[in-house]
Amino acid sequence: MMWYGDMGPWGWWMVVVGSLMWMGFLILIGSIAWAALRTPTERTEYAPRLTPLDLLKTRYARGEITREEFEQTKRDLA
Repeated sequence: MMWYGDMGPWGWWMVVVGSLMWMGFLILIGSIAWAALRTPTERTEYAPRLTPLDLLKTRYARGEITREEFEQTKRDLA
């Protein structure tokens, strides 16, 4: 029976799996470092920006203000 080194016939699988585990570990460490070092503006860059009119419409839809208050504030904003 022919062996491929000290690990027997399955030794090459250990090399492949070990390499993949190291690459995964390095990617994980790199991702954690990237997430930790980003600036706060980069973290919120894609957050939607609401305009004052959008906020006013939201308050009216929730029933926090009356129609008269909505119309008056809308005129004030324009």
